[in-house]
Amino acid sequence: MRIRRSEAWAAALDGVDAVIHLAAIAHRTPEVDVLASVNVDWPVRLFEAAIRAGVADFVFLSSIKVFGDRSVRPFKVSDPYAPDDAYGESKVRAEQALRTLQADHPEIRLAILRSPLVYGPGVKANFRTLLAWAARGSRGWLLPFGAARAPRSLISVRNLSEAIVACFGRRGVFHCADASDLSVAQVFGALGVPSWRLLPVPAGLMRLLLTLIGSGAYYQRLYEPLQLDTGASEAELDWSPRHSSEDALDLTMQWWRA
Repeated sequence: MRIRRSEAWAAALDGVDAVIHLAAIAHRTPEVDVLASVNVDWPVRLFEAAIRAGVADFVFLSSIKVFGDRSVRPFKVSDPYAPDDAYGESKVRAEQALRTLQADHPEIRLAILRSPLVYGPGVKANFRTLLAWAARGSRGWLLPFGAARAPRSLISVRNLSEAIVACFGRRGVFHCADASDLSVAQVFGALGVPSWRLLPVPAGLMRLLLTLIGSGAYYQRLYEPLQLDTGASEAELDWSPRHSSEDALDLTMQWWRA
């Protein structure tokens, strides 16, 4: 059901026990007021409507980007916010607003679930570009990403779906990710690109080349670590990722080729 007006939510939430909020603008930078409206104001309005409707559980999907684009060690739930782009800042503001509202309405359970990059059949944006490069590499192209060895957390849409369900009945902030953190080079390998086709071009040279062609922002996403610590969250949610990254990446590549 697509609802474009907040006043229509009351009828839509009648008899609803749980709400999962997934909608957001990501992977593009609209005007600041548009980003704030979609990523901050609308989640708050939906949460307010859920309170009025007597909804028991509200799960808000947040992002690893509330911590920025690089990690020295895997981020813990208790680590301070440090967003470095407008999207991450909007997720921080949404988290803060929802937690403030929930403090005044303890009758509703709020679970904030932070995820890393999500992939699976139907994936779009940057990961779709990576699939296109992997398809070329599996056909014989040489790719210059052999030195992209920094570990990065990812989560398949199947694991994410199960983590969301595990949040029902819980309160607090939680992290989720696949069991294995993979580098970009490892992701290419799981997508069917032989290791000998991944040229070990030095990271410094790649940074220079990407900057020269106006794509310097991609360097962090390819060559720097970005990880979530999920241990405490998995224990509290009684959840762990059942689907391996290798199987999920293979399924994603099968979808792409089809």
